[in-house]
Amino acid sequence: MHNIKKPQIENLEQHLENCIDRLRKTKIKTKSLIPEIVSQCNLYEQNASNNTLYLLNKIPFDDEIVQNQTFKKLYVNHMSKQSSCAYDLYNKLLSSAPFNKCPYCSQGDVEELDHFLPKIENGYPEFSIVPINLVPSCHRCNHKKHEFIPTTKDKQFIHPYFVNNINDYRWLYCKVNHSIENELTFIFYINCPNEIEKSIQECINFQFNKLELAILYSKNAANEYAGIKNIIDKYHEDKETLMQLFNDRANSYENHIRNSWQTAMYYTLAEEIEQNNNFI
Repeated sequence: MHNIKKPQIENLEQHLENCIDRLRKTKIKTKSLIPEIVSQCNLYEQNASNNTLYLLNKIPFDDEIVQNQTFKKLYVNHMSKQSSCAYDLYNKLLSSAPFNKCPYCSQGDVEELDHFLPKIENGYPEFSIVPINLVPSCHRCNHKKHEFIPTTKDKQFIHPYFVNNINDYRWLYCKVNHSIENELTFIFYINCPNEIEKSIQECINFQFNKLELAILYSKNAANEYAGIKNIIDKYHEDKETLMQLFNDRANSYENHIRNSWQTAMYYTLAEEIEQNNNFI
């Protein structure tokens, strides 16, 4: 999990109008909602900044707009579609994640935009083309997050645009289990320090479990370990060199993304060597 710089748009009202102008059946009705949508976006920013998006009220729409799936069409036909009027903005958002890594898992490559608050009928369709609600993500996280709607303070995802201190402290750790065959299994878990606000701690744990990140990280760590086994064999008798190597890798990953599975894995390997000469 990591943050992304919040997207800036010079004129949100103009962006909405440009897309809505391409509608057919519901253009006039939808256009009349622009002031209300802009106002709702201001509330979105306030709530997201306070980690209280679960309290955000929804705009009631009339049946014609709902039945025509107006806001879904705005996104699909007039923003995410090549040659659409807002496709440049779509691409700009898609490429905004540092190193093209998904902010939900800090592992997968960005492939699509997630609607942080879903555009489904009983969700928040008014934000279907609003930049601050469109988060670059990998397919896996977008699929697992799906159409999640926050309803309580402790069951929310971390909003990458608004929670800026998520990596001020380490909270992702791992331990290893040793099998009879002397194989290692990496088990990842969350352990937040008291310096992190309680509600943010709860969201970190919720997101970690909801996206099944422990499973993802464990598989990645197993592959990583297999890839460095020749290095471990080479320095099998040189405990100090191997410890230094693993600590250097951990430090490098920590400087990149503090709470990456690689950071946790390599610190744990270094600790295992220090505590157990024969762990490998």
